[in-house]
Amino acid sequence: MLSNPDYTFRDLQPLVNVFFDEDVIYTSASGPFETLSDVIDTARERRGRWGASTPASLERQALEQLKRAADIAPAIVTHEGGGDLMLNVLNGTLDIGVGEAQEIRSQLEANRLRVLAVFSAERMQELPSVPTVSELGYDLVLTKFRGLAGPKDTPIEIILALENAIQRLLNDPGYRDIYEDEMLTARYMSHEEFSDFIALFSANTESFLRDTGVIQ
Repeated sequence: MLSNPDYTFRDLQPLVNVFFDEDVIYTSASGPFETLSDVIDTARERRGRWGASTPASLERQALEQLKRAADIAPAIVTHEGGGDLMLNVLNGTLDIGVGEAQEIRSQLEANRLRVLAVFSAERMQELPSVPTVSELGYDLVLTKFRGLAGPKDTPIEIILALENAIQRLLNDPGYRDIYEDEMLTARYMSHEEFSDFIALFSANTESFLRDTGVIQ
């Protein structure tokens, strides 16, 4: 959407989705913010500094939408990746960051980061005491997905085999222990459902990028 490569996601065929990789709003555990409301109030008083990964990332989109919903104007700083972002939250350069739960898991376990809210539709099983952004009054749900895609002409028998295999894999107790430990949410989508999901996801993303002037 942001450049003109020879091939884009539209040249691929969505096959099956496997996981949702939930994004969370986090801050330094040694910092002053105990709740998302604290962050919003600070942004009203002195603008604030928020961090996301790359400029067109889902995380950047989520922060821009949260900024609008709360009617505030914090500075949103983009980074090369989640690692750089997390360091700037830990050292207090940023008030908050947005990233995948599994990406910050080690720092959560070390009690160096605090999760203030999750962008998922429902509370995460691994973080039951952490509210969703929607619960806090902002109707925002961020869906980061992990699925499989292939060539446009992928045979139906291959697609059916993948659909069956992914469902069996997600129901395997040993594998469930692994992905739950990594804070991934199982979210199987069939080929048909995943195709519809991708179409809506891309339309919403393009609309956001045009509305914010990223795409002219």
